[in-house]
Amino acid sequence: MDIEIIESTLADFLSGQARLLFIEGASGCGKSDLIDFLAKRAVAEGAALLHGVGSPGEADVPSGVLRQLLADAPTPRLAQVPQATDGRPRAEAMREFCAAIQELSQNVPVVCCVDDLQYADAVSLQYLQALIRHARTGPVLLVAARSLHFSSQDPTFDTELLRRPDFRRIRLGRLSEAAVAEAVAGYPRIAAIPGSAAALHDISGGNPLLLRALLEETRATTPPATTTEELEPERGGLFSQAVLTCVLRSGPAAFDLGVALALLQDRGSPEQAALLLGIPVSAVEQADTALRAAGILDGHRFRHPGSAAAVLDALEPAKRARLHRRCARLAYQAQEPAAKVIQHLRASVHAHEPWPDTLWAVDVLRERAEQLMVTDDPRQAADLLHLAYDACTDEGTRAEIKTRLSSITWRFDPAAAEKHLAEPLRLARAGQLSKGRLTALVRSLSAQGRIAETDEVLRRMNPPGPDSGTAHDPYPNLPHAAFWAVRDRGMSDLADCERFLQDAVLTETTLLPIVQALQTLILSEHPERATPWCQTFADDAACRNAPAWTAVFATLHGDVLLRLGDLRGAERQALRAWEALPGRNGTVFVAAPAALLIRARTAMGQHATVARLLDLPIANSRDDSVYLSSYLYARGVHYVATNQYASALRDFLEVGRLLRSWGLDRPVALPWRTEAADALVRLGEPEQAEQLVAEQLSLPDARHPRVRGISLRLRAAIRPPEQRQALLKEAIDELRLSGDRVELARALADLGQHLQAVGETNRASMLTRRAWNLAHACGAKTLREVILPGLAAQLNPCYPTVPRQRRGAEESDAKLSESERRVAALAAHGYTNREISSKLYITVSTVEQHLTHVYRKLSISRRQDLPVDLPLGSMESA
Repeated sequence: MDIEIIESTLADFLSGQARLLFIEGASGCGKSDLIDFLAKRAVAEGAALLHGVGSPGEADVPSGVLRQLLADAPTPRLAQVPQATDGRPRAEAMREFCAAIQELSQNVPVVCCVDDLQYADAVSLQYLQALIRHARTGPVLLVAARSLHFSSQDPTFDTELLRRPDFRRIRLGRLSEAAVAEAVAGYPRIAAIPGSAAALHDISGGNPLLLRALLEETRATTPPATTTEELEPERGGLFSQAVLTCVLRSGPAAFDLGVALALLQDRGSPEQAALLLGIPVSAVEQADTALRAAGILDGHRFRHPGSAAAVLDALEPAKRARLHRRCARLAYQAQEPAAKVIQHLRASVHAHEPWPDTLWAVDVLRERAEQLMVTDDPRQAADLLHLAYDACTDEGTRAEIKTRLSSITWRFDPAAAEKHLAEPLRLARAGQLSKGRLTALVRSLSAQGRIAETDEVLRRMNPPGPDSGTAHDPYPNLPHAAFWAVRDRGMSDLADCERFLQDAVLTETTLLPIVQALQTLILSEHPERATPWCQTFADDAACRNAPAWTAVFATLHGDVLLRLGDLRGAERQALRAWEALPGRNGTVFVAAPAALLIRARTAMGQHATVARLLDLPIANSRDDSVYLSSYLYARGVHYVATNQYASALRDFLEVGRLLRSWGLDRPVALPWRTEAADALVRLGEPEQAEQLVAEQLSLPDARHPRVRGISLRLRAAIRPPEQRQALLKEAIDELRLSGDRVELARALADLGQHLQAVGETNRASMLTRRAWNLAHACGAKTLREVILPGLAAQLNPCYPTVPRQRRGAEESDAKLSESERRVAALAAHGYTNREISSKLYITVSTVEQHLTHVYRKLSISRRQDLPVDLPLGSMESA
């Protein structure tokens, strides 16, 4: 139909008749192509062409389009027509313009084409109106193309068109699916994809420009598309550029409307868009009609998400931030779900865009963050609190947000969590925080082990007075600040701890009580009771993607195993904590698994690997972390093992100073006095060592079997030889009760050495064997080498010169019965016949008979020749 109108119009024009053709259509629907086609046809038939194109940038430039038309004038007279540069054309000049065209048409048909008439300036429109009125005879063809739904610069222009009886109008529409299929046929590879025409029609809306861009973009795809899913346009590609062009050429409000609808998404409507943009609804409705006519919108939503992205990508970031914030405010006022409000607040972040009037936004973000914590999503909650902090202008509230952010962030990034407290601490020291905010700050500082800073804030909350209490109780007013203090519990209290752990669910609020309960079990006389709970909570934390929590429970688990003498297990847990801990180079908590790893590997003789852990930044930090004391203690243990006694002594004394200053000096946790005493003995200062041991034995913790056993073993090393045996026997009894097999092995070795010195060689040999086997079972290579240097190498099967009597359990087991093997193993580990009788519930005579058979079968003649590495199996090792 459109081609028929063009053909008839051209025919009439070329036959000498004046004609007026007006082409309308949505942006991208082929107006320019059609006007170019007509112009070429006319020129081919010998017509003179005057051509002009309106543009948004020249819409306010007087005579802009007119100058283009006159520039193509083939006659001097037309080219010399006066133009109105002041915006007020004279009637004489317009009449002269019409007369010049009429004169030209007497010699040659004249076709005057104006594309994008919607952007023509007012002066040019008046000249064109004059031509419409006066060029009614002769071969003059005026062709104008304009996008739909534009308000004309001159509202009388359309009326003037209607006055011409020869006026013809063509309205271009979008392509049907069949027409799209016809266009796709020109792209064989795309046409071969089943359903390609329908898919491309859905994406482009039948807009010819968008379709062409999509086809060209797809044709250039490598490898070529083979499914309809691969026909999706790429962001920023030809299709996106074509969409943006169509939007920009669809009216002055079209781009802003596109942005608004892209931001509002399913809430988009002309009314909401007008409210967001702050413009009249009528302007929005006009733009909405234009975009729907172009096929870009389907209803009030973008037909394809790529179109919405193209519009948003063209928006200035600062303006996008402002609009997102206005969207958020509108959603908040309309009581939309918080998720929708926050979606816009997240997208509104811009470095150089301030947050005006955002108290409501801060409240929404903080409330939503707490909801996310209930559903166990700390990372998202932390993101929202970061946003709330940026949006907040009140210093006190910002400090409160930072404190809460620290508490949440510690779960997955302790280093960041520690940094978050810098601002609240600054304000606390300046006296600018309320007591409630100080309480939250104390809680966070204490949970991070920052004892000195916790105490500082507490003193600001409760300044000490003349009757404020004694120094040994530094936290009388806020019990949770004494989180790291050791709690003395009886057996019934331990059962209460286990019942609590049985029912506890690991959350942010239960973390500290759970850790406190575990510490109570670990520091009790039955640390083994904490082992399954540590494992359970570490696994739970790992499943919930809380790496810092995993590190906490793995470290506690390792501490239990270290106290029980399981060095390999302690190392495994220390490594688990070390590897789970994110950002470990920036957090003081790294000292906890590091200390555990240092002590375990030092006892295992892995001194080279320990050296890399001795210079962590925390070692040079201020006295603000409880982890510093554990780290210095562990480093001192390593220094003793590597004969650096003066350095060890310095570290142990510093541990004591820190713990006393914090009011946390409890030997059951860190027996620094006996370690310092050991270093003093090695430095030749037994009197000072005796003072430290006596001080430790005078403390209430000396009732604890481990503390008492360690203390008595050190006292035996200092006292005269005639006192040592009784002290060591008592130490051994206490250490058996404590479950610490490494310390027990050390005490057994000391007693064996003493008995050897006084001539009781048989008993000495048995105790030494027992100590060596116990150290060997624990993996305590360093202690094992002290007890019997070189014996481990003799037991290694790679040595070809192993003595026959020490080739180990494999050869022995092949010759011995089960009963004989059990008796031989206990005898080899240093147990007396009476002790073996008691352990195996057999008579002493039966023990002697079994040993006689063992000696004969192994071709040995005495107890000392039994293989030292006969395994004890499931029997007690001590």
